[in-house]
Amino acid sequence: METLEKPLTTKVKVLKEEDCILMLSVELPKDEVAAETELVYQQIQSRASLPGFRVGKAPIDLVRKNFVEKARQAVLENLIGRAASQVIRDRKLELVDSPKVEKIDFDFGKPLMFHLRLEKDPDIKVKDYKGIKVTRPSTQVTDAMVDKTIEELRERNATLVAIPASALDKTHFAVIDFEGNHR
Repeated sequence: METLEKPLTTKVKVLKEEDCILMLSVELPKDEVAAETELVYQQIQSRASLPGFRVGKAPIDLVRKNFVEKARQAVLENLIGRAASQVIRDRKLELVDSPKVEKIDFDFGKPLMFHLRLEKDPDIKVKDYKGIKVTRPSTQVTDAMVDKTIEELRERNATLVAIPASALDKTHFAVIDFEGNHR
């Protein structure tokens, strides 16, 4: 599902690239961090319950003072999640595992920086494949093999259907209820 949010302005540097491991440094500018912080505080304010105020009616200054850690966590989750998804999408990476976030450097009013460790599909370059001779084993199918397979399919899909007793012949199965005298 595509997001309708505007793309983030990210600065991405490749720190290390091995066969399947890609380590990136991602930086988000402080104005985007500030915008996300404002949005998070507004969301917290709409649900905040502080003594002396109805739910959602506390002043934003009190919300900022009392919910710093909650806001910090929400800003980090939102921005890192969006930035990581955007970097992966922009670079058209096929990942083998979930991205790992390392070395987060964050403070309100400053740019957000973190390292993103990605495990991706290896780059495979095929060489000299033209001219390779391939032999296919041939399979001979006989009429007897076809008949045997058809008969197996009939047996596997056969059903037992009740019919009147007058219609029984040698190929039918009969279920008989019998009561006898035991002496």
